Amino acid sequence: MSELSPPPLPQQKKPRGCFFYGAIIALLFLLVFGVGGYCALRYGIDKIIEFTEEAPMSLPASTMPAQDYAQLERRVEAFPAAARAATEPVTLVLSGDDLNALIAHHPDWRYLAGKVWVTLDGSDVRGDVSLPLGDLFAQVPGFSRLEGRYLNGAATLKVALFEGILVVKVVSLEIKGQSPSPAFMAEIQRRNLVQDAPHDAKFKELVDEFESIVVANGKLTITSKPKK
Repeated sequence: MSELSPPPLPQQKKPRGCFFYGAIIALLFLLVFGVGGYCALRYGIDKIIEFTEEAPMSLPASTMPAQDYAQLERRVEAFPAAARAATEPVTLVLSGDDLNALIAHHPDWRYLAGKVWVTLDGSDVRGDVSLPLGDLFAQVPGFSRLEGRYLNGAATLKVALFEGILVVKVVSLEIKGQSPSPAFMAEIQRRNLVQDAPHDAKFKELVDEFESIVVANGKLTITSKPKK
């Protein structure tokens, strides 16, 4: 079977803090699609179809008031310029509610709306996902049978960026209400889902803009790299 990779990231609009949106969107894509892509590689098309459904899973909708969202968007939009101008690290702290509101309303994020719901619990990132596999694997030969099929489930992950190394590891995984076998979980839990990403020049350029990404106490804290 030919090697699969997550779908290409959308083209980013300039200038709108591209490094920030690009890196966060890349991270979300890896959280949402990385497990699904790995499962496809591991099991193949026939096994994947067994875990899919014909209808998407219903996910919660953001209920953030418009006034609060406007303040959030201003804070997020201001971060890239502040980070570029500062000689000291600049931080942006986001809650799960913030991330879900951005997914629902921000034009750079809305392609994830209805496909992922993020929960930050302590140091864990949980993604409830409903993935249209026909879109995900549209360009992969032999995967046309996935058209109209959805991968519905949830993944809990540990996410961190420290000293230039991004790590995304699976804690738990559920697909169509079922957990994979212990052998499969042991295998996937050993992997850094983005272990090959540093070889991608564009991804590395995006990640290099950050000093750290930390999930703790139910918050995502992004710290920019100070400019010399």
